Amino acid sequence: MDWNNDGKKDLVVGDSDGQLMVFMNIGENDNPVLDNRIFIKVDSLPFYIGKRLCFDISDWNNDGLIDIIAGSDKGNVYLFLNSGTEDEPVFKAEDSSMIEAKDETIDLGYYSSPVVFDFNSDGKKDLICSGGYSGLFLYLNEGTDSKPVFSDYSRFYTDDGIIRPGNFSRIDLCDWNEDGFPDLVIGETTGNVYVYLNKGNTTSVDDTKNPIYFNLAQNFPNPFNPVTTIRFTLQKPVYTKLKIYNSLGQKIRILVSDMIPAGEYDFKWDGKNDYGQSVASGVYFYRLEAGKLSKTRKMILIR
Repeated sequence: MDWNNDGKKDLVVGDSDGQLMVFMNIGENDNPVLDNRIFIKVDSLPFYIGKRLCFDISDWNNDGLIDIIAGSDKGNVYLFLNSGTEDEPVFKAEDSSMIEAKDETIDLGYYSSPVVFDFNSDGKKDLICSGGYSGLFLYLNEGTDSKPVFSDYSRFYTDDGIIRPGNFSRIDLCDWNEDGFPDLVIGETTGNVYVYLNKGNTTSVDDTKNPIYFNLAQNFPNPFNPVTTIRFTLQKPVYTKLKIYNSLGQKIRILVSDMIPAGEYDFKWDGKNDYGQSVASGVYFYRLEAGKLSKTRKMILIR
């Protein structure tokens, strides 16, 4: 990014000690030459909100100046507004604040990593944050582009469950496969880089107009004998049913039928019907019903 508005690409880095620094490009864009690092300060003190700094740079309030959005090692997300100029950014403690969602400070537990991105293509900046092993969170902007107001969060899922990048992860979004939908690129603590392709939801992985507020994972082990575990996740409290069907579509077991709080749950099926009788080897289906939504998966019992 162009830190000092000279038309050249500069490098801004956050290090493991929590320092934020910029390396000015004294070369050209097609042949960058980086000068000595310059520590970014807040007032007269080095920038610091905790170890292992993760950050993004965006014009938060649309005043034409670059601002800093940074995640702390305590799980909060901070906004530092630029009170200087395009050529000489200046940051002051009085112009900093913790970003809120639904009038509460964002608190992801530890090591938050924020990215500013218009996820649902409505012309307003949204906030995507990694919270380490607690998952990856989307905060949709319900305000304006110059005065963001964030809703409650949604989580990102794969077919296997919640995406959990781990501590110290770095995230970015781009249209990786050029299909018109934003994809996730995540550098994880293992040192690997993963791409999660968007299956075609531009509003959210948890679409707020048609909420997909649960996830049903593949049972494990599968095939199994005699017991398998069925895991599902609810983002909201909802009346939930988990049923087992045979290959003829006949219901043989009800594992859950109750109002369930938000959270991740594991239920075991021991290969028996509602009468305590062991069922035969074969293909079975388990179906999760959460409110008006449902999902079904296949499993195989081998005696």
